[in-house]
Amino acid sequence: MRNKRGKRYWIWLCLFFSIFAQAQEISVRAVVENDEVFVGEPFVFQIQIEGHDTPPTPDISALQFFQAEFAGGQKNNSESVTIVNGRVSRVVRRGYFFSYRLTATRPGRQTIPSFSLQLDGQKFSTKPLVMQVKAPQETDDSKLRCSLSSERR
Repeated sequence: MRNKRGKRYWIWLCLFFSIFAQAQEISVRAVVENDEVFVGEPFVFQIQIEGHDTPPTPDISALQFFQAEFAGGQKNNSESVTIVNGRVSRVVRRGYFFSYRLTATRPGRQTIPSFSLQLDGQKFSTKPLVMQVKAPQETDDSKLRCSLSSERR
């Protein structure tokens, strides 16, 4: 009888942790690798989702003053089980991120707008990001001179 009770205990325990693991809160955020760039300099922009690993692709068509190139999406999941003095704890994290390579097209203070995603029937939005885009600068470190010969053939 003890063996059956032990099996039932483990089944209930696994069921409890499976339900608990699915209750991770969903959050969406936008990040850039650098908030100061030069016009024409590509940089990485990501939309990161926590708590969900099969999101729809976000619509970034509202992006102005940046050229965008989709660099891929990827699941970001992890799972760990810890047993200490017979107590089992399981942590499951689900996530996904979309990566883009953005290139600023004009100098000044530019804003990457908020983007929204529908996940599990709820709307989640990123916060807008403010970027400082600098115009290319001339330096005395190097110079390029081009000239054409006057000969014609």
